[in-house]
Amino acid sequence: MLQKIGSDFKRPSLLKSLLTQNEVTLSFYDIVYSIQDGECFKRAELKDLGLSVFLAYTDRAQAVAESNGQTVYPIMLGQFIKEVSNSERINVIGINHNGSHFDNFVFTPFYDELTKQYLISPSDESIALLSIDKKTHAYMGVEATFFSINNKFLPDDQEQREELLGNLVDDLSFMIPRMTQPQGSANIICLLLNIDNPVEEKAFIRNYQTLDSYIEVLFVTSDVKLLTGELEEIKYNGDSLEGVYTPLIERRKNLRK
Repeated sequence: MLQKIGSDFKRPSLLKSLLTQNEVTLSFYDIVYSIQDGECFKRAELKDLGLSVFLAYTDRAQAVAESNGQTVYPIMLGQFIKEVSNSERINVIGINHNGSHFDNFVFTPFYDELTKQYLISPSDESIALLSIDKKTHAYMGVEATFFSINNKFLPDDQEQREELLGNLVDDLSFMIPRMTQPQGSANIICLLLNIDNPVEEKAFIRNYQTLDSYIEVLFVTSDVKLLTGELEEIKYNGDSLEGVYTPLIERRKNLRK
């Protein structure tokens, strides 16, 4: 499942209808322009969706035109993400708001205080991440965002189950290309697929594009295989976090060549 977005928005793929034909691609290290609204950054209220999004612009002149005299600041996108991130929910940054449309969106994972990881799924579905050695994770410099889906949280009714899984695939396909991270020794968005159904799990596995080329989307299946979007299996030693992260770091080095 996905963690709530904003106050209680649940279908990020619905934002697709608000995209312009001029979809802009950003990087973690790009400069955007924010509008200061008191102590906060300015937002737009998408009342039809019940969602509030933070505003950022790629052009200073457009930001000034939308500012109503409020102060415009240049800010690195990664810093903007840090400023608007929340410990309980995913937030959304709308890029180049123009009337009712945007040139893109950026989703900010939340930092879960229980698992001490960045998540886009609820912490109660991500309990397996408690086994991650926090010190090794920090010392090895791998940047990771996790999504977890567990069979026990899925409905028993087959029709409801298929609808929910189909919606999740649509939502992740929209969100993942709109997430970013600072560069680490390796960068992963990892989908933990504990569904106990190979066909259903395979529906999630694909080559997702990401905002930054150094981020790779990987998948852990219910039989604990670590796969790429092309179904290539990455061998690892599950006895320690070092045994998991080392092949990812080596893989990152090879991808750079």
